Amino acid sequence: MATQVYMSGISLVIQYFTNLGLLANGGTVTTYEGGTTTPVTTYSDSTGTAHNPNPMTLSSTGRPVVGQAPVAFWVPTGTLVRLVVADAQGNQLVYLDNVPAIGDPASTGSLQTELANPASGSGVDLVANAIKSYDTFADVRAANTPELAGGQTLTIDVQGALSVGDGLGGTFYWSAGSTAADNGKTVLNPNNNSGNGRYLRRYAPPLSTAQAIPSNSTTDLGTAASNVVSITGSVSINSFGSSASLANPIYLVTLAAAASLVINNSAALLCPSDSSINAGAGDFFIAQYLGSGNWVILAYYRQGQAVFGPVTQVVSTNTQSITSSTVLTNDNQLSAALSAGTYKVNIVLLLNSASGTTQGYKFACTFSGSNSNTAAAGGVLTGNSVTAAFITSINNGSAVVATGIVATPGEDTLAVEFPLTVTAPGTLNVQFAQNSSSTNAVNRLPGSTLLIIREA
Repeated sequence: MATQVYMSGISLVIQYFTNLGLLANGGTVTTYEGGTTTPVTTYSDSTGTAHNPNPMTLSSTGRPVVGQAPVAFWVPTGTLVRLVVADAQGNQLVYLDNVPAIGDPASTGSLQTELANPASGSGVDLVANAIKSYDTFADVRAANTPELAGGQTLTIDVQGALSVGDGLGGTFYWSAGSTAADNGKTVLNPNNNSGNGRYLRRYAPPLSTAQAIPSNSTTDLGTAASNVVSITGSVSINSFGSSASLANPIYLVTLAAAASLVINNSAALLCPSDSSINAGAGDFFIAQYLGSGNWVILAYYRQGQAVFGPVTQVVSTNTQSITSSTVLTNDNQLSAALSAGTYKVNIVLLLNSASGTTQGYKFACTFSGSNSNTAAAGGVLTGNSVTAAFITSINNGSAVVATGIVATPGEDTLAVEFPLTVTAPGTLNVQFAQNSSSTNAVNRLPGSTLLIIREA
């Protein structure tokens, strides 16, 4: 004969979420006799014949299931249940004790009684107003401070931070003892309340629409209404501020299309390779707030590639004509200031000699600082289907690079790549000149590049 059973109040929660607001896939539901650690038998339906597993694993949708079928929790008359729900890693999500069965005549209390008197002592934490909804953060701030009876709680659902549907709203709960400052993200203060009581965000703010803030010496990421930030302007940055929350410390930051600036490495702003970054438009990075105004850039990306130090790239924009001069001079469009460190230098010159008399050109690379190594590397010259190799080396404070290379009429390409360890800061310059006096010009074409990658 089947046991007479009644639906337990814990059946009213049919889906569970993690503390980050994700479906609690793989979590567990464990039931005990009220006020004890003794497992209690529950049944999957009103027949009282099929036992539920204990603990029960949550499905991919966060629901209690047996096999693939969602189930409820039915218990014999007079049974009070203690419910413990945990995520897949064992972190406790829900704890309810002494939950009575619905409509059970032998119960010491009913759900209706608990709703009417949440401070009755049964230990059930019930909602005072179900869920209250607001359109924006401004509407929450304009509302009256809630007044709750002892044991009552209040949850609000906000549809957006600045406008409905902007993706930055979320679920907040009333914390009667909180005095945290309203930061427009994780803490909201209704009616500019000067006493205790704040709405605190229940789940981490979503990564959503980027919020634009201007660059300044202190570019305070915590003032953005999102953990996705777009920095505008070109003022160099020395700090990311101190208003960010340690509860949600990770920021995805993009340099706006017109932004080009320097992010200065310091003890309070640790950059990859412990070096300042020459940031360019479209670059993005991941930063973590460590508290007390301290930050670390965990990863920096340029054009989709991870960078573990600053990259300097100078690309010529105009044709530079060299006529009869044979003096090697600095090419101002191909130069870079380098601090101490180890670099990989890549130089590509696109050259064009005028038609007529065969032209010659010579190439050099100088560094005004000091380096610990005499770097030697191969270079390749191609022109009119002819390839020639040469050796280049940079000595401390000066440079010696192959000269006297002959170019025939047409377009040639000269490519050089070598390591450089800088011990004293200086400027790296590319030099180019005609090899011999002639009225016919040899031009360096647009698209020639100097690419310097910091490796350590």
